[in-house]
Amino acid sequence: MKKIFILVEGQAEETFIKEVLSPYFFKKDLIIIPVIVYTSRVGNEKKFKGGGRSFGKIENDLSKLLKDTSATAVTTMFDFYAIAHDFPSYEKLPVGDCYTRVKFLEQEFGNKISNRKFIPYIAIHEFEAMLFVSPETVSNDFPGEKVKNELENIKSNYASPEEIN
Repeated sequence: MKKIFILVEGQAEETFIKEVLSPYFFKKDLIIIPVIVYTSRVGNEKKFKGGGRSFGKIENDLSKLLKDTSATAVTTMFDFYAIAHDFPSYEKLPVGDCYTRVKFLEQEFGNKISNRKFIPYIAIHEFEAMLFVSPETVSNDFPGEKVKNELENIKSNYASPEEIN
């Protein structure tokens, strides 16, 4: 089995990885392990909170994960909308659509970390936009057609769920 760490910004992403991605990839001989960027430490206890993090904290956590010789790869799951302003080349973000801007930041992120095991990933908008990928599946957990119809209606206004903020 190959082990992959995903550095995430909060509990919603951690839960998604544990409950959705991990079981799927386990069948493909991949162990997916979410790790939340922590904001502070009190004694031996890590403290977490949702939202953006300073790049220094992200870089520090990635450094530790990349040193784990049992890991095949390390990636991230951060939202573009809350990305730290001290992110590599943030001040040079190109003008253009969200895809161009995120691709630029991912390239700069990868260059800064500079490790063959590192695969940068930044979601265009909040992780929660993934609810719009399959409104029918999401609505299975909620009774009635109301949730499905509302999600479908919102989704129909965009070319991709990642454009939904």
